Amino acid sequence: MKMRLKIILVCIGVATLIKTQAQTDYAESSSMLTFEQALSKTLENNYDIKVARINVAVAENNAEKLSNGYLPTLSANGNYGWTYNSGSFETVQGENDFDPNSAYNYGAGLDLNYTLWDGQGRKYAYKQNQQLQQLSALQVQQLIENTIVELSRVYYDASGLQATVG
Repeated sequence: MKMRLKIILVCIGVATLIKTQAQTDYAESSSMLTFEQALSKTLENNYDIKVARINVAVAENNAEKLSNGYLPTLSANGNYGWTYNSGSFETVQGENDFDPNSAYNYGAGLDLNYTLWDGQGRKYAYKQNQQLQQLSALQVQQLIENTIVELSRVYYDASGLQATVG
């Protein structure tokens, strides 16, 4: 059902693109887009194809060993504190003043963590991400092929109508 909706939306988008471009070109030069021009504009401006290509890039990043827990984690922290004391206090023997003083405290820390054994979870996550990368590449290819098929159908329908009107 989702695939049909995507195909319908692609068809509407392509038809709108062809119609708009054809109207602009017809007004300027009284000629229709060539199929190659329509194809290049469609592949360049199709939002679904752009998103799918980004998904492939994300899948490629996730399919690397560096993204699957094979590296240790390093975290750092630091702190700084300043304390200033001055004043006086009163006892039975009288009032005492003490000299003002200040204290500076600094601290820093590094934590290095590495999982030695996780039940082969990293290995299988890595394999799964590699399969997802291949699947994403195939989905982009399928989307491009379906877009080209729909474009050719809409283009030749539009050119047939143009021939009958013109």
